[in-house]
Amino acid sequence: MSKKLVIVTLCIFLLIVACLIYVVWFYFLAPRPRVIKHFPLVATYQFEVKGHAPHEDYDQFLRDLDLIVELGFRGVKLWNIEGYYDTLILDKVARDLKERGLVFVVPFQFWERNQFPYNTTKVDEFADYVEDVAKKLRDKENLLWYALHYPFNWTIKEDFLARLKTDEYKQQLQRIIDAINSADGIHPVYMVLEFPPDFYPPYDLTGVEGFGVQPYSLVKDDIDKSRINEHLNFYKKRGNKVYY
Repeated sequence: MSKKLVIVTLCIFLLIVACLIYVVWFYFLAPRPRVIKHFPLVATYQFEVKGHAPHEDYDQFLRDLDLIVELGFRGVKLWNIEGYYDTLILDKVARDLKERGLVFVVPFQFWERNQFPYNTTKVDEFADYVEDVAKKLRDKENLLWYALHYPFNWTIKEDFLARLKTDEYKQQLQRIIDAINSADGIHPVYMVLEFPPDFYPPYDLTGVEGFGVQPYSLVKDDIDKSRINEHLNFYKKRGNKVYY
């Protein structure tokens, strides 16, 4: 073999090795930019306007969804699911959302808040309800997560601040979380606060992906940019995901 051929062969070999090293580095070792997926969702309150709730006029509900798409939203939070997005039409709702390229979040809120956590019968009924909904939705690809709101009553704030710290409050809340996860082991559960994190509800709950924060106003929640960052830093230290 001539000296020239040896040099060419060696160069080709080194080039191949260099290419392999680059491929390995690029696909396995190279630092990746952190990709954050933002989903601008709109909370739908059709039941606040007569004739817009799905069970009242489904065609009008579909026109509302078309408007949501036109405005540039990528998904919806289906308020109020209980009674307005009942289990009988959830398949239909999920399908029509998917056809429009919309993802969705399902909120669960214990409306008879004064009964929580001490009225076991009411908690049983609510746990059965969330389980039924989760069974219906567990195969829906466009469902993002379940948003379980901490039961809290602003009108009797001091009483509920005390309830947040009881074993009963945490245990009953865990029962509801378990009911969702037992029916749907695919879609995550987020706990949602309608109050500041320094109220210290139980955070050490099992089967929870992260937390959601639902502020209302500058007056009620003292929400501004610095307050939002305070919320985010609070959960960052805990290692939890957060959505607003």
